Amino acid sequence: MGYRLREKCQGRGVATEALRIMVDYLYTKTDIEIITASTLPDNQASANVLIKNGFNLVVHNSPEDWGYENPLPTDKWIR
Repeated sequence: MGYRLREKCQGRGVATEALRIMVDYLYTKTDIEIITASTLPDNQASANVLIKNGFNLVVHNSPEDWGYENPLPTDKWIR
């Protein structure tokens, strides 16, 4: 899941609630057992969304190819 919220919508719990609904659906309605996520290391707001939804940081500052010319440093999360 990727998301970007308009500034006026940030800080209202929209992303946290959307992720909660998706995680609940994936664990109750599918056979998915593990969900992973990636964030940019300096994006604390996205990290907080994951933390509030029970994700745990497993790797910090690992290069990941997001389709840009060079890999970006990312944090890896798992739930």
